Amino acid sequence: MRKTTFVLLVAVTAAAVAGVVYQVVRPGDGAVAARGGETFLPELQRRANDAREVVLTRSSGTATLKQQGDRWIFVEKGDYPANGEQVRRVLVELAELRLVEAKTRKADLYPRLQVEDPTGKDARSTQMTVKDGQGAIIADVVIGRRRIDRLGGGRDSLYVRRKG
Repeated sequence: MRKTTFVLLVAVTAAAVAGVVYQVVRPGDGAVAARGGETFLPELQRRANDAREVVLTRSSGTATLKQQGDRWIFVEKGDYPANGEQVRRVLVELAELRLVEAKTRKADLYPRLQVEDPTGKDARSTQMTVKDGQGAIIADVVIGRRRIDRLGGGRDSLYVRRKG
């Protein structure tokens, strides 16, 4: 390889790397500032034991789970008993979610991640609202597309956003 060809190749590579770095770290692109490893819902983490109601909203309808005494029930199904252990497990897992990286604040990009308004006609997201015994909201989150770890590290993830 000639010296001029080598220098040109190095210059093009450096320019490409600089462009990628600029795209990743440039400010003002609409990405939410987030620190990896930060707790996504710190209030839920502190108050998970106070949860008495979970409302799941999708484009197909709403499901409400309420705690009555020591059991959980489906309100819309005539107070049919729910598996309390599964409800508690979901609450704990939601409380333990950690941020990996911010994606976007642009609402027109939400459907790509399936974190759009869950009441929309073709929405594929789920809104999960957790309330305490007085009806105060502990957590309100839109859960979107699941991202499967294809590299085998066992680190599957979800696209999520806080409601509003």
